[in-house]
Amino acid sequence: RVVANTLVVMGILYFSTMLGLVVEAVQAKMQALREGKSVVVERGHTVMLGWTEKSLLFVKEIINANESEGGGVIVVLCKDGKEQMEKELNLFIKKADLKGTSVVFRQGSRLMIGDLDKVSVSTARSVVVFSDTTMVPDQADAEILQVILNLNNMSLSGHVVAEVRDKDNEALIHLIGRGNVETVVSHDIIGRLMLMAVRQPGLAEVYGSILGFEGDEFYTEHWPQLVGTKWKDVQLMLPEAVPIGIRNSKNGEITLNPSHDHVMTERCELVVIAEDNDTYAPKQRHRCDPGVVPILENEDDEKEYILFAGWRRDLRDILLLLDAMCAPGSEIHIMASVPLSDRDALLSEGGLEVDSLRNISLIHHVGNTAMRRHLEYMGIEKFTSCIIFADEEEEGDIMQSDSKCLATLLLIRDIQNKHKKLREQGFMAKSTVKRAAIGGTREDDTIPIVTEILDPRTQQTIKENPEMRAVSDFLQSNDMVSKILAMVCEDRSVKTILDQMLAPRGATVACIPASRYALDDEELSFFQMACRCQEFGETLLGY
Repeated sequence: RVVANTLVVMGILYFSTMLGLVVEAVQAKMQALREGKSVVVERGHTVMLGWTEKSLLFVKEIINANESEGGGVIVVLCKDGKEQMEKELNLFIKKADLKGTSVVFRQGSRLMIGDLDKVSVSTARSVVVFSDTTMVPDQADAEILQVILNLNNMSLSGHVVAEVRDKDNEALIHLIGRGNVETVVSHDIIGRLMLMAVRQPGLAEVYGSILGFEGDEFYTEHWPQLVGTKWKDVQLMLPEAVPIGIRNSKNGEITLNPSHDHVMTERCELVVIAEDNDTYAPKQRHRCDPGVVPILENEDDEKEYILFAGWRRDLRDILLLLDAMCAPGSEIHIMASVPLSDRDALLSEGGLEVDSLRNISLIHHVGNTAMRRHLEYMGIEKFTSCIIFADEEEEGDIMQSDSKCLATLLLIRDIQNKHKKLREQGFMAKSTVKRAAIGGTREDDTIPIVTEILDPRTQQTIKENPEMRAVSDFLQSNDMVSKILAMVCEDRSVKTILDQMLAPRGATVACIPASRYALDDEELSFFQMACRCQEFGETLLGY
């Protein structure tokens, strides 16, 4: 009996020990799953390396891109915990809005090859590397460089899209990328968009509709039935899409707005803007009589007087672009809190020699753009346009940056309204400054203003406020960059298209009054207007 009791006790102890080990192993496994430490087994998915304020916006765009395919998989590798990231995602995107796409989080470092294996980067369709906004640009780009070096050793099946902060570092990243890396220089692209939007009111809204996967987007495809067709006829054979250029299938070269006598060959792939890749196809050429194109006198380019409110780190690139776009004798007035003694040094450090500018001259003002007294001192009425930048000093706090930008905007508009009333009462002379506009000039009391917004919540507030939308064009930096990153992730040829569209010269997008092509009493179809645009060597995108 003593032996039996001893065996029973020993059996209970052994069973308890084994049960405890099994429970502990299961708990450890469950904890590892909760913390995102297990390996993701996927193919053809999208991998995100890093988590910033652009990441949620990027996820939203990829969800829209995957909708036509019934969904997809997005895998995120970041330093933060899996549960925290899932909470952020659930607050930003409702479960019903995922549209069949799964978002998987894994915790780890993108600098460790073992952690990169954890998210199966080698079998991913594309990999996007976000820039760490907690670092200064050079440090962030150096980390991007190290990540790409790691990815080079992993036999990737897809391409890599890297967000770069400093344009000077772009060439080095391309060098080590071995032809498999596309770069998006976020600051440079936003600066170009803002310049073009302020010189052509309404252009910000146009780019907002082109970029991203809501509405129409870029598609490239070869159509055998178009071989031997002239470009001017191709435009009349696609009623559900707008052809904008061709891609050479042999070398990947893209030509936007080719000559209307260009003949399509076997190597030509058609680049279009359409709702989806299955919503358009070439049809029989549409017959239309464009009529007589009105003859307008060419007007000389007017000098521009542009106000920069705030200081950006990449101001050098913006000034060089403006110097190529503006008429000789134009002036750029910079109002910022950066001391005068530091400005030339900052520009020189960025590689800009002020004496090398041919068409523009710089006039510096020191002050707070959110203070009425400082703005009134400059004389707002003399400017032809204004850009309100997210100041470099405020970039760390995006809500504070947006608040300052909106305050500056409302102060400028209030000063203008005050001057308008004084002019109407005869207390002020009418402004003699002609506001630059495509197709002519205009003389009025308001000037085009483009305001940079960082936080998507601020943009949502603006959308719901008609009064705010009426006083300025708003460019949400993070949203625009996220859309571009997503588009290049899905199709790397989009990068070449955007580079050409945002160049100072060449096939750029422009908002042009219809009066250039039609008389006041004429009613024309879209095809008739497209034919008239061809007479000017232009391609009609929309209205």
